[in-house]
Amino acid sequence: MRHHSNVIYPILISSALYGVSLAVTALEFVPASNPLIPPTDLEAYIWPGWEVFVMGWLAIFNQQIAWYANLLHVFNLGLMAGRLWRLNIAMCIFTLVVTLNTLLLFQQEIPMNGAGSTMQLHALRIGFYFWMTSLSIPLLWNIWQCWVDFSRSSASSETV
Repeated sequence: MRHHSNVIYPILISSALYGVSLAVTALEFVPASNPLIPPTDLEAYIWPGWEVFVMGWLAIFNQQIAWYANLLHVFNLGLMAGRLWRLNIAMCIFTLVVTLNTLLLFQQEIPMNGAGSTMQLHALRIGFYFWMTSLSIPLLWNIWQCWVDFSRSSASSETV
């Protein structure tokens, strides 16, 4: 019988960091008329993580898929709990590639209101980095578990 480390700790750490990412500011937008001018306090639209989470699914209408990494993350945590390390590594890499779609917002204009005004991403805030870290923890844990399994199997084959 193979022994695996307790998987609950990385799941809890990832979930806690995800919760922090929802509680702090994540993205800063400026009106797209001239994004090179630094925004004043009245012009900047700073979105907390919870607002990005609630409204992010609408970005699919603007060719943005990064929000859907949240759904993949839940799937990854389930694979982690099921101890499917290799499959989860592939899914985690795919999830992180999907999250990188957020960086395209620096080049895209997104609708700001019904009057046709648009805004553009100006800066990534700390919530974005907490989000990326929470999505990276399953990948790192699964790589570690595959390495541990490999080293155990090679050590047991040497003793035979």
